[in-house]
Amino acid sequence: MNCKNESRCKQVSEERFSRMERHLDTANNRLNKFRDAYELGIADLAFDDHAEFRVLWRAFSESQVLEAVLKGEIIESRFKNGEYGFLIWYNIKLAARQYRPMHVSVTMLESNPNFMIITTVYDPRSKEWVWTENYTRRICLCDTREQ
Repeated sequence: MNCKNESRCKQVSEERFSRMERHLDTANNRLNKFRDAYELGIADLAFDDHAEFRVLWRAFSESQVLEAVLKGEIIESRFKNGEYGFLIWYNIKLAARQYRPMHVSVTMLESNPNFMIITTVYDPRSKEWVWTENYTRRICLCDTREQ
């Protein structure tokens, strides 16, 4: 598969990233506070039904997802109606010099910074045309459900 309209997607991707970029510091601060609280045992996370299914279906383990949340990098962020949404990128080490990229989508309520919900997990190589070579920036915004 390929992007249906590379020039349009590039323009939209750049606009989208510039709007999001100014919020990434806030998102990273919030995630870091959650990580610190989790390490102290005063924060928790849960998998919603969709994420539980996708973790198994896509051959990830819950411990790999937790590792990604605790060590990964936010590559997308949004805030709407009192809810933060982050897309976290991480490379899971499988063996010596062998890694698997992973994206973990999470939500956190503004009112509860010590609770995170995992909403989905996937390997971005499944739609590699959507991402930059290192899977950290979305470059295709076509409706991929039709592809």
